[in-house]
Amino acid sequence: MRFALLTALKDIKRRLADPLSLAVFAGIPLLVGTLITVIGGADDPAFEIEVLVADLDESFVSNLLSNAGGDILTTEDVDLDEGRARMNDGEATALLVIPEGFQDALLDERPTRLELITNPAERIHPQIVEEALEILVEAVFYLQQLMGEPIQEIADLDDFPSDTRVASLSVQIRERLAAIQDVALPPVMQVDYESRHEEEGASSGFGLLFFPGFLLMSVIFVAQIMSEDVWKEKAQGTLRRFISSPRSVAFFLGGKLLAGTALMVFVAALGVGIGVLWFDLSLAALPLAVLWCALAGTGMYTLFLLVQLLASTPRAGSLFTMMVLFPLVMVGGSFFPFELMPGWIRDVGIWTPNGLALVQLKHILTGDLEPAAFSRSAALLAGLGAVLFWVSLRRLRGRFVTAD
Repeated sequence: MRFALLTALKDIKRRLADPLSLAVFAGIPLLVGTLITVIGGADDPAFEIEVLVADLDESFVSNLLSNAGGDILTTEDVDLDEGRARMNDGEATALLVIPEGFQDALLDERPTRLELITNPAERIHPQIVEEALEILVEAVFYLQQLMGEPIQEIADLDDFPSDTRVASLSVQIRERLAAIQDVALPPVMQVDYESRHEEEGASSGFGLLFFPGFLLMSVIFVAQIMSEDVWKEKAQGTLRRFISSPRSVAFFLGGKLLAGTALMVFVAALGVGIGVLWFDLSLAALPLAVLWCALAGTGMYTLFLLVQLLASTPRAGSLFTMMVLFPLVMVGGSFFPFELMPGWIRDVGIWTPNGLALVQLKHILTGDLEPAAFSRSAALLAGLGAVLFWVSLRRLRGRFVTAD
């Protein structure tokens, strides 16, 4: 056991001799997560989509349509020529052209056509505008079916209406609303929303959605870079000398595992501390979250170590571990939270080693941990790590040392 501790201390000192590489690998995910948190936590909308509207009809109904924006979609009235020129310059996401006679065609139930010109340099925003316009067209259709006659009368008003005219319009509108009262008033379904995290004083916003994944990714990056040390031991000849000594190779590999775990504890403690300060998380969650990140990182370390031992050169080992790392963090919820993933990808991702760990890490940080599920996940990660460690021992005793 003493030899394992000495090996761990040697590896830690060697890693601290080059702190920049460790800081880069561990710090980039936390830095990206902090930037996303700052951007997503701002009071202003994360983005606004500018839509230019050329209203050639200039009617009551077209005015309603041209001002049907919101917090995300912002509309601006322009002349048709000005709108086309600004679209050519890429100054807006879309240009909506409302044709002349739009109101009359709509109220008379005649076909009419809206023209939407989108910016080809953008991909996501034009799709949002198209979907919003389709929903708006559907809403206008049903509104016309329900309130077509009263809207026609209001649109035909030239002067301020008399009291009798106002009363007549009110009666018509009331009768039409009464006809759908059993369906729409009140709504068939009512949703009551309750946030456990708000009651406990924790922030469950945009930043906290991404934070656990980036924290775990930092730990995984440390595991990957630590797995490369086995090639340094082989290049320096210390591995061959140790294999020929009477000590068990398990102490040698165990020492490296302890060194990696110690560094992962440090990175996890730093990251969780940032989360406690930034998101006002409970201090009681800090110790368990750090230990859990260390357990998950140790399991990933054994996976990367085995990949290194199976490779033929240090360069191949680094390449192969990266080929394993990036698909896992992509599918396992570190780059994109499970809440934002398609269903089938999420179902696969939560059963990856890091995905399994991420699910429980979120429960730890938000205070809704279920002991039974947590125990099962811990047993799975520990069992997987033990199996990978045993296979790595077999490989280390065999062809890895003797292969050129």
